Amino acid sequence: MNENIDLKLYSVADLKDYFFHNKPVELLSDKIISRTRAWSIIHNPYATDDLYVVSALFVNDEIAAYTHLFPDEQDGQRIYWNTTLYCAPKYEGRGYAAIVIGQFCELYGEHYFDLNAAAASVANLKFCGLNVEYVPQYILSGKAISGKGLKAIGAKLLEKITYICTNQKKRLLQEIANATFTLKYTTYLDDKVYEFVREHSTNSVFLRPKEIFNWILTYPLMQESPLIKRVVKDSEFTSTRAAFRMFGVEVYNNEQLIGFYILNVSEKSVDVSYIYYDSEQEKKVFLSIAEHILKFNKPHVITTDEHLLHFFQTYKIYTRTSKYKKSFSYPHGFVYDSSKIMQSGDGDNIT
Repeated sequence: MNENIDLKLYSVADLKDYFFHNKPVELLSDKIISRTRAWSIIHNPYATDDLYVVSALFVNDEIAAYTHLFPDEQDGQRIYWNTTLYCAPKYEGRGYAAIVIGQFCELYGEHYFDLNAAAASVANLKFCGLNVEYVPQYILSGKAISGKGLKAIGAKLLEKITYICTNQKKRLLQEIANATFTLKYTTYLDDKVYEFVREHSTNSVFLRPKEIFNWILTYPLMQESPLIKRVVKDSEFTSTRAAFRMFGVEVYNNEQLIGFYILNVSEKSVDVSYIYYDSEQEKKVFLSIAEHILKFNKPHVITTDEHLLHFFQTYKIYTRTSKYKKSFSYPHGFVYDSSKIMQSGDGDNIT
């Protein structure tokens, strides 16, 4: 049987027509991009109607592979982040994933980036000519050693004893109670807060524009769906989680702004997606994060900030620390400074 292969690009205008004006767009469907993700991308501050944001490949009108992107800005230059890559299992090994990425690389060339891709996706990104580095992310966990048998049981017991003997949660709670910081919750960065972010982002690889921060907080790619088992799964890249909360926090001391961060809270973790602080006041900022962490009581905390990591390790309220390396794929024209940190929410890791 002959196969008819069709490679297509869909623009912001196409997404608007299909999802919000109920107009048919050839082969476009919810299986390629969910309504929630489409809504978010459409409202990106740099998304123009003629911008291509979905690349898809069809075999006999059946979806075989697709990928999405959204625009961002770095140093006054427009850049584009990959946000999904999918290849149907029956079509794996044919290079279709590389083709849909390649279509975007051809369009956006030296301005196309990807963060935290799966291993197979990294191979496709390299094939399309991108450089790949691996950047650290730290996961604090209260999960004990797994496994069976006497050796595993002994290791679990030793870990539990060590945790009980070294845990300093009471001291942490006392320091939080005595701290003088105040908080302001926000879903919008004004000029004052963004100027603070700008001044305290010198150790970050990327500085997202104020408009992008506000887009992230206002139009997330994800939504909370408490009855997750009943949710109809149209797209392979779901936009639903059993628990999802994301909010910005301004930290003040004597009415002076000393920190700003964005927390992403899911069913099992609290992710410090972005963090900026006055180094002389960092402990107050960290104590405010710790108060949130203790309030949410999730099994994992995720951060890329080593100072925050060491703060939590000092109080030993988590039994384990894992270092996870995320792939960072970038064009040859981009100068990557490995001494700077990748914020946990960079790329499409906003949700």
